[in-house]
Amino acid sequence: MLNVVTLVGNIGQDPEVRYTQSGAAICNMSLAVNEHTKSADGEPEKRTHWFKLVAFNRTAEVAAEYLKKGSKIGISGTLVTHQWIDKEGASRDTVEIRINQLEFLETRPADQQGQQTHYGQQPRGQQTQGRPPAQQQQRASSGQDYQPDEDIPF
Repeated sequence: MLNVVTLVGNIGQDPEVRYTQSGAAICNMSLAVNEHTKSADGEPEKRTHWFKLVAFNRTAEVAAEYLKKGSKIGISGTLVTHQWIDKEGASRDTVEIRINQLEFLETRPADQQGQQTHYGQQPRGQQTQGRPPAQQQQRASSGQDYQPDEDIPF
């Protein structure tokens, strides 16, 4: 079985962080992803799809500290469904994406070189959790220099 979601979009609202009784950080945010298509008469149209995101621990803290409404990010994560019974007794459910990897996709003033910043679980043991963007090292899976725009799928 495989449960992997990869999205690139813009944060729809400022991230909201809260902490569990044990001190673990949980950050909720929404992500807008635009789809460019053509209508039946051939006219270009844009559709926006909204996704609920949740991040945990250090990734949640970094998201709350460095992201704001409109920030462009890339995420990789898994789909999680929650079911509950509301006050009227009706069964309700929601789907969210649990972030495993968070990537900042825009240049920050403290980062004039246009580097991308990665947080969360990294493949092959390459952990970048806990480093602020200004200290983040450029990471390339091929070991060669790469351009940040090469990772964007459009």
